[in-house]
Amino acid sequence: MKALKKTLSLVLAVCILASMACVAAVSASANAGDAIRRYNVRNIVNSDPALQVETKTYMFYMPEDWRNTFNDTYDGNSLDSCSAGIYWWEGDYNAKDYMGEFTNDWPGFAVTDTVAEDHNIFTAKVPAGVTTIIWNNLVDGGPDSEKDQYPDRYVAAIQTSNILCEYYDPGEDPYGFYPNGVENFDNMIYVCNPKATEENEFSHKLTYKGVWCYYYGNGEYGIYPTRDEAAANNGVLKNGQFPEYGFKIDTESLSIKVGQEEKITPNDNTAVATAEDPTIVSVTQDSKTGAATVKGLKVGTTNVVFTLTKNGEAETVKCPVTVTKPETKVSISAGSKSIYVKKTTKVTAKVTNGSGKTTFSSSNKKVATVDSKGKVTAKKKGTVKITAKNNGKSASVTITVKNPKLNKTKVKIKAKKSFKLKVTGGTGKVTYKSSKKKVATVNNKGKITGKKKGTATITVKVSGVKLTCKVTVKK
Repeated sequence: MKALKKTLSLVLAVCILASMACVAAVSASANAGDAIRRYNVRNIVNSDPALQVETKTYMFYMPEDWRNTFNDTYDGNSLDSCSAGIYWWEGDYNAKDYMGEFTNDWPGFAVTDTVAEDHNIFTAKVPAGVTTIIWNNLVDGGPDSEKDQYPDRYVAAIQTSNILCEYYDPGEDPYGFYPNGVENFDNMIYVCNPKATEENEFSHKLTYKGVWCYYYGNGEYGIYPTRDEAAANNGVLKNGQFPEYGFKIDTESLSIKVGQEEKITPNDNTAVATAEDPTIVSVTQDSKTGAATVKGLKVGTTNVVFTLTKNGEAETVKCPVTVTKPETKVSISAGSKSIYVKKTTKVTAKVTNGSGKTTFSSSNKKVATVDSKGKVTAKKKGTVKITAKNNGKSASVTITVKNPKLNKTKVKIKAKKSFKLKVTGGTGKVTYKSSKKKVATVNNKGKITGKKKGTATITVKVSGVKLTCKVTVKK
């Protein structure tokens, strides 16, 4: 029933507009609309308590460039106080009710109410039974017959196209903002699309198309029912901004590595994504959101193509994707991070996504050296950093070089008693020498024997390092 009512309203509106155009072509100067413009919408709707009807409040963002020297003013010459115009043909309190037959409805009733936050947002109470309205800048451009006589005034008159003010059926709005429709436009704001202008076929005035938006207050509006939803989707608009529309994706181009994944999301979840060259990237899509996960397979460039098909027509958007060689990663590990002088250990490098030879280097060759295969040879006590490098990427490990050590550095024995001195971490020949053989002796296997009371020092040479042990002999 709602749809039938809307269809009949549209048919009637077109017929009335056609008759208006015929009359306007042969009547009215710029002053002919003055009597109509004296009636403010607010006063008309609320003037007679006995005639009160249910109303809806509609807002309109009048573009700044609609203001000009021909706008009606109410305090003299200030363009800031200029008014918008509004009129309708069906429902209570229309122009016909006040002026008789359609002699010259243009530019309609004056609307002077604006919101405090923005003087370009005009607000009017309109009878609820009205199905179609037109907003304009309240400039009477005159009929076509005066177009050449008053060219400046004629082009100064600007209007909207016919605006349905009942509801949007699902998918009815021209931009696809409301796929589920909108129940009614009470307290909503109509915003013009600066990219959608044309010459009205009846009035021949410059005409803007637009869309209804939810008004959040503070001069802000958007296509989401609440401001919180709009803010979450970066959709809070103001100052005449028009919502973004059209089929698009959230990424203009993409650069990924082999093996890397990134997402591209279209603004319509029914769009189908494919790769022009599926050997370069793979594409998987989320059936709920339409988001496409793109994964790099090999080095190269291709397009991920999103195709949206509606009413039998296909629209495509391409996203260029460049896949580059994956980043080289290097790690290094050592067989032992602590070794003795003259000992060796092995460092091993693990290279991911690298190619060519991996090189090794030592931060201090006096402490330890490393060969091309990762063999580390200790030279003297200290610490050294061994580094593996491949394709400009590197990793390091720190190795500590220690001297050989004795099992005791101080020994107390009695005369004619013995103690075996042992060496840990040494390589090659080991030599032993006593500083006082009359006190203590040591053989070539490290056996210390006490001789008489006193002290002696045992010197051990191993791996090029000199170690000492102090021996105290008691009675």
